[in-house]
Amino acid sequence: LLCKNCMNMSVDDLNNLPPDHAAQEFGKYCGSPMWVEKMVGARPFPNEDAMLRQAQQTWFAGSRAEWITAFNQYAETGANPEIAAKITALEKDYKSRFGYAFVLEYTGKSPEEVLEIIKLRIKNNPYDEIKIATAEQNKIIKAGLRRMLS
Repeated sequence: LLCKNCMNMSVDDLNNLPPDHAAQEFGKYCGSPMWVEKMVGARPFPNEDAMLRQAQQTWFAGSRAEWITAFNQYAETGANPEIAAKITALEKDYKSRFGYAFVLEYTGKSPEEVLEIIKLRIKNNPYDEIKIATAEQNKIIKAGLRRMLS
């Protein structure tokens, strides 16, 4: 069972995908190879809630190195060139400060809001920021998996 557009699949469809194809689908929402491997291995899921619980549990059980691998996935801002340039510059400063890419689940946020958020978060201490970044990546995972099953 291979799907051309894996949006709108059911949990059963996801459960029945070959492991490599399931890994491709999970990899769209989290760049941690360990997370992807564990999610593929955790199938079959009885329902969406069980899958989302497993995704969250697996994410937060990951190591700092796994989190940073996931954070460093490239994300587009969708901003106008001037705002995008400011965000890009701050993302560079952020990565220099914390050692990983800026992570934000930005659904419903304007580029201007994203700019303000990164300005605030770059001031955080490293301990607090890694907690915020992991929570944001968890939101990205959950939103992506929900979209996949919608």
